[in-house]
Amino acid sequence: MDLRDWFEQWWHKKIESEHTEFHPNDMESWYDKFLSGDCWIPVEERLPDVDKSVLFVDKDGARYLGYHGEHGFWCHGHEDCFQIDDSITHWMPLPSPPKAV
Repeated sequence: MDLRDWFEQWWHKKIESEHTEFHPNDMESWYDKFLSGDCWIPVEERLPDVDKSVLFVDKDGARYLGYHGEHGFWCHGHEDCFQIDDSITHWMPLPSPPKAV
């Protein structure tokens, strides 16, 4: 499943769970927002690709720049890794680098 397919599934679940009607253009707007890195993704819904740099947050709201390793660890910095448990709640992709001016 590619990222677009996952997002569309998430979108339809959101509409059903909130019993809300959205204009079809709303999904495109949310998708653009998601791609820009302005949306946190719950770890229960999806994990990032292994060893890909992301932002992640714990249940206390502390934010980290790091990656999710292949053995179920979230790592930030060079040596600080901890097992995934209920402490990590959300993650988001890093934004694209700025375009040259």
